[in-house]
Amino acid sequence: MGGAVTELKCERCGEPATHHTIDGIDSKLICADYPGCNLMRRAAVAYVTREDGRMLVVWNKRYGGWTMPGGLVEEGETPGVACARELQEETGLVSFTYKQIYEAPTEPHFNDGRGTYCLVFRVQTRKFDAVGDDEHPRECELGCPVTWFTREEFLRWCPFAKFYEKMFAALESTT
Repeated sequence: MGGAVTELKCERCGEPATHHTIDGIDSKLICADYPGCNLMRRAAVAYVTREDGRMLVVWNKRYGGWTMPGGLVEEGETPGVACARELQEETGLVSFTYKQIYEAPTEPHFNDGRGTYCLVFRVQTRKFDAVGDDEHPRECELGCPVTWFTREEFLRWCPFAKFYEKMFAALESTT
């Protein structure tokens, strides 16, 4: 007695799909061809705050705005390791601990090789109280200064504000 074969469809776009395993977790059905579904182009981002609530931001030349430190997860790298690497490359900071706090697809209108799925990590680094040492974030990429913004300032100047508005709302709903 033969059973019917059901073709798996992407949960986002309806194209033929398969299950993908990312970091040992069986993810949703996604297709390999639809750019908004391709989880292999993941981005990892560091959410670092000071005691006064200001958040660490980096100027992103590519998108002409302020973003959290982060970038693409490289092949063979976990998102957490990518987050720590990007934080150090962009700000000179070394993360002590990181914990994933949010993940979601990125805005679809940015289909230009950047990550299509973003994982955000709360990162703990050293305290920022000593002046002139390696514990302070600094510009590590020419033309990409580093500073501290309030949430409101960040959302005003970030090219990905819609993504982060959703993230902040989700984080507030869980506290």
